[in-house]
Amino acid sequence: MIFPMDSEQAQKKEGGGLEALELEIDTQFALQYDYLPARIKALLEQTHSLGEFVHGLSGNQYYSEQLAKKVFLLESDASVLALRVEKAAMKADSLGAEMGRAVLRKEKPAIQKAEVDALKKEAGEIEAELNRLIDRGIALVAEMKQDFQERHGTA
Repeated sequence: MIFPMDSEQAQKKEGGGLEALELEIDTQFALQYDYLPARIKALLEQTHSLGEFVHGLSGNQYYSEQLAKKVFLLESDASVLALRVEKAAMKADSLGAEMGRAVLRKEKPAIQKAEVDALKKEAGEIEAELNRLIDRGIALVAEMKQDFQERHGTA
């Protein structure tokens, strides 16, 4: 079982500073709200990677107009998802700042469980949409490969 450390214990363990505060914030979120702030950070990174992948596809002009339309739609959906995850990250940062203030003041955070639950729900929805877009990207690359092979007579 993980036991929460107070700020002084965290500073001793990590040598003090920002890392210790971040560790304590993460610990308090996990214990009080069953929430891990790193999840939103991971979704940000994964969504960014998807955006780079789709951008690379859109720069490739070796496929049919029909496939170009599918690439455009995938890129549009990836852009919407990127905005959603950025919005969720802003909310997570706001909650993290409040938790940080509470940890430093050794007070109970002014965070409603419903706020964290809504963020967790949004993170789950974002993750599901990210998985759907990745699957679409995989299928689209397979279609592009088949289209290229058919048009250029390669195996």
